[in-house]
Amino acid sequence: MPTFTKQTVAVAAQALRRHVDNALMARAHAELKREAVDKIERQILSERPYMADQSLTKGPPERITDPKLGYLICEPDWTDYHAKVKAIHLANGYTPAAEGKCPALVAENLQRQAEDVLIEAAEEFFPEITKDKLLCMPNSLEQLQKYIDLLVGLVVNAPGYVKRSPQEWLAMCKTYEEDNPETCPDCNAPTNGVVPPYCPKHDGEYSSWLARNNID
Repeated sequence: MPTFTKQTVAVAAQALRRHVDNALMARAHAELKREAVDKIERQILSERPYMADQSLTKGPPERITDPKLGYLICEPDWTDYHAKVKAIHLANGYTPAAEGKCPALVAENLQRQAEDVLIEAAEEFFPEITKDKLLCMPNSLEQLQKYIDLLVGLVVNAPGYVKRSPQEWLAMCKTYEEDNPETCPDCNAPTNGVVPPYCPKHDGEYSSWLARNNID
């Protein structure tokens, strides 16, 4: 991990503020979507037995009740389970579900992209740390998360930064989602709840979209 001098911290905290805000918003949005999706999947799993594929678990017959273990569901249970989840997403207005997309996974992917942008922006101040180098370290994912948390802490603990609680971030996400459609009005591409609405057809890569729109 880099050594933070007082001068570097002050300059970096100011320069990285918008990237940290974007990462925190994306994190809150992902948590909101994951909570909603897990609730739906947990309800479906409680309605009837969905059994694990014994070729994967290598154990006795086992009922799946945890959404995190949904990938272990055997056929034809998986087809039934997936169809019910998809139907609920579509009924809730999430049209990308027709293409097999999950609201939580899409939001979590956007969170990773926002965090990648933050790490890349931080290279200006800490060039010895890159995502590739972090992923080559032992316990790479843990080290990656530690560095993201370090950058976030650098900004949110700087003088003058207005901190928001997780609940405030979530409230902002809900407000933004109410104010913005799930799809782009021009091409019907999913906006994924990002605010301002992000259209991959019009805006290209997420990092380029952030730069072009100078999001604060």
